[in-house]
Amino acid sequence: MAHPRSNGQAEHDNAEVLKGLKTRSFKKKLGACGRGWLDELGSVQWSIHTNATKPTGETPFFLVCEVEAVLPSELKHGCPRVFDEARQEDLWGTDLVLLEEARRQAALCATRYQLALRRYHSRHIRPHTLEVGDLVLRQVFSREGLHKLSPMWDGPFRVTHVSRLGAACLETKDGVPVQNAWNIHHLRKFYP
Repeated sequence: MAHPRSNGQAEHDNAEVLKGLKTRSFKKKLGACGRGWLDELGSVQWSIHTNATKPTGETPFFLVCEVEAVLPSELKHGCPRVFDEARQEDLWGTDLVLLEEARRQAALCATRYQLALRRYHSRHIRPHTLEVGDLVLRQVFSREGLHKLSPMWDGPFRVTHVSRLGAACLETKDGVPVQNAWNIHHLRKFYP
């Protein structure tokens, strides 16, 4: 049985942190600085949270905390974005209206990005269907007891039933049924 794939968000986030750590914790001669990465972790996470992402066009900090992050350098140099509490109370109502608009805009931008990504990936996908009676090869998942030149596909098997799109029941050439249904992505048509 095949398990559905996750969307890989945690792996993507970890890769972003690792990329940031690599660029910050290596000196000019590419010598590793040992445990210095721990000192840089906070600044790497801050940079990830305060940079706008391509899918939404907004910073993750803004989408979660409803305000733009103020950098320490902006506080130090008195940037115009830094304002006092009295002025903040006056702008609170306006900020709520602008926040909802920004969230709608970010959701729209994310939807456009996902549709463009789906169109890009769908251009190269061919439909993969099986009929009852087709001969197929089954992907070998367990490499235990096999050497590296062993075939990656096992079979041929005959398709006995296609239960729904993406799942097929198999039997050997001798008519012995295979125990579980197989995902169509792990089967390949066999042409004798």
